Amino acid sequence: MRTKNRTLGISLTEPNSRDFLEALMNNLNYCKLLFNLKENQSYGKLLNWILSYKPNEIDGEIVIPDLKQVYKLAGISYSHIGTDLRDIYYAIYDLNLNHPRKFKDENQRICVLSINFLGKQAYFRLGLNVIPRVGEKFIFSFIKPAVGDDTFWISSIEHEIYEGKQLVTIKMTESNPNIKIDD
Repeated sequence: MRTKNRTLGISLTEPNSRDFLEALMNNLNYCKLLFNLKENQSYGKLLNWILSYKPNEIDGEIVIPDLKQVYKLAGISYSHIGTDLRDIYYAIYDLNLNHPRKFKDENQRICVLSINFLGKQAYFRLGLNVIPRVGEKFIFSFIKPAVGDDTFWISSIEHEIYEGKQLVTIKMTESNPNIKIDD
C-alpha cells in the first residue's frame, strides 16, 4: 500500500509501475540509449512502444496513458508490465553507472548528481550545459522512482580534477536552504 506524507506530499513506500512509466516517458532520450544497444531484452516490445508513442498534450501537460492502455497498445501481457518497466528503468540506471559519457553531449560538462532525499540516496551522472548554484532548485524527473521525488535543492558543489579531467559533484537534498525558520 502506498501512503503519502500529508505535509510533504511524497510517497513513503517503494515506487509503483506508474512511477517508472512516468520517469521513462519523461526521459525518452535515456530510453533511446538502451534501444541503441541492440540487445534483445525481454522488455523489447515495451521499449519499442515507449519510443514510438506520441503523447497527447492537454493545457501544456503531457498526458501519459494508464497501465491498462499501455499493455494493450504495446501488445504485452498485463502481468509483465510492472517487471518490464522496472527492468527498463534499472537498465538505464546501470548504463549510467557503467557508461556515464553516453549521458552527455559534446559541449556539456559531466556532473555527478548526489541526491539525498529523506534518507534515500541516489547517484546519477549526466552532462549539463550550466552548473547550478548552491541554493537553486533542481528538478530531475528520472530519479523519482529511486528516491520518491523529483524536486531538490542544491546544497553544495564540489570540483575535482581526476585523471586530467574535471569532475563536478552536485549534492542535493529535500531542504530548501533559502527558507529561514525563526525560533
